Amino acid sequence: MGGGTVTDAAAYSVSTFKRGCRLILIPTTLLGMIDAALGGKTALNYKSVKNLIGTFYPAEQVILVPEFLQTLPEDEVKNGLAEMLKLNFIMPDLPVPLILGNIIPAPEIIMDYAQAKLSICSNDLTDKGNRRLLNLGHSFGHTLESYTNFRISHGDAIAWGIATAARVSEKLGYINKDTANKIVNTLETYKFNTYLEAGIKSDFLASIPELILQDKKTDNDLLTLVLFKETGTVTLCKGLTPETITDILPDCV
Repeated sequence: MGGGTVTDAAAYSVSTFKRGCRLILIPTTLLGMIDAALGGKTALNYKSVKNLIGTFYPAEQVILVPEFLQTLPEDEVKNGLAEMLKLNFIMPDLPVPLILGNIIPAPEIIMDYAQAKLSICSNDLTDKGNRRLLNLGHSFGHTLESYTNFRISHGDAIAWGIATAARVSEKLGYINKDTANKIVNTLETYKFNTYLEAGIKSDFLASIPELILQDKKTDNDLLTLVLFKETGTVTLCKGLTPETITDILPDCV
């Protein structure tokens, strides 16, 4: 019972102790309810690398209690909103998590998003196919989390990562500038920063080649990134060299 860090660590421990014990998760954050506690991924950060150690071990039950969200600070709710926006870009038919004075989505919308994630994960538990689309924004966002030693929140890193993915998609010719701007503007509507602070940009860019190769979708030092298509949906782009991405990143971050 707890936020994403707690449920990830607990689920990892349970998956290894006696080769697996019974597991029931009760996430207490929006991020946990619509993402972290669902789908069976367990993980620990190690040596500043996000989710370096982990297993696949679905809980037998995940119990959602929306009343917990009333106790959360706004920044913690925004972590969940970033993941909801990610899923909305992947599955545009989902209801948009509108902010009307209260940033906490309605329980019905939370359930829609939870069921949407489970619908993807149930067909691809071990992350070999379409489940990888759920990594939209994460290849870039995780590098920022690692670089800052997790001082930046997960939601802020992922929102920035989605914006970066949109700009990279434009640079590679997958979408036009208007589509990229529309994606970025959506993120900014929710008060997310979509550009790096000037003070860390140069050092961070120098670290990108090493950090991005830690991405779990990397194969033989070639990257697989989730990028946008002109239709407004997303796609897996395989076989990209780190040099291809790092050469265009200065104009994207």
